[in-house]
Amino acid sequence: MKRTPLRRKTPMRKRRSKPRRGQVISPETIREVREQANHRCEYCGRWCEHLEVHHIAERGMGGGRRRDERWNLVALCPDCHRGYHEGRIPRREFISRVAYRDGWLLEDLLERYRELGVRIE
Repeated sequence: MKRTPLRRKTPMRKRRSKPRRGQVISPETIREVREQANHRCEYCGRWCEHLEVHHIAERGMGGGRRRDERWNLVALCPDCHRGYHEGRIPRREFISRVAYRDGWLLEDLLERYRELGVRIE
């Protein structure tokens, strides 16, 4: 009995070359943030090959591309990123780590976020 290879009923979709609607950070910025973090989660410090770049002040709050500036981005392991979105890690924790990392006074950086209308727990 001759076997025929299985065929897909629908063809596979090609990979997108353009960013998706939800994918808003440029690839260059993502690469830069990951390199600066040296493959370590900026919250827990764990080494991770595939860090996820997270906006502290989400782009949905307005402001366009300026949300992609380094003071508003953190590199997180998947567990910490999920922890933030599940409400286990407060936004203020990320802001304090960014202030330390970039040499800001914490109160100055908190004021910058408040001016943007960001709720800080």
